[in-house]
Amino acid sequence: MNIFVFGNSIVADDSKPVELLSHLQNHFPALTFIPADPTDEWWEGQNNPIILDTVVGLKRVTLFSSLDSFEDPNMRITPHDYDLFMDLAFLLKLKKINSFTLIGLPERGDNIIILKEIIEEIEAISAQF
Repeated sequence: MNIFVFGNSIVADDSKPVELLSHLQNHFPALTFIPADPTDEWWEGQNNPIILDTVVGLKRVTLFSSLDSFEDPNMRITPHDYDLFMDLAFLLKLKKINSFTLIGLPERGDNIIILKEIIEEIEAISAQF
């Protein structure tokens, strides 16, 4: 199972996925964690990608599987607002992917608690395969 990891180690509010990546790789050695960038063709060969990324406004790790589950997605108004949400919207519309599972991380919080919650979500997703 592949999990695409987004995030930016330079931007504190977007660094959580990158900070926790090595811990996740150690905990799940049989899984492949792929650092990715939404401006690349990261989804190639994946019909139902699993993604780990920061989601603004979360208090805890949350699973998303539809664009409708995001709050107020129409607030994107400049080229700087292009993000994974827009990428997923385009990929779904163009039928490049059939669905997605996004493990959304809060911007801030205790890494031990967030890591535990991520592990629980990945274990639940893995059980479905």
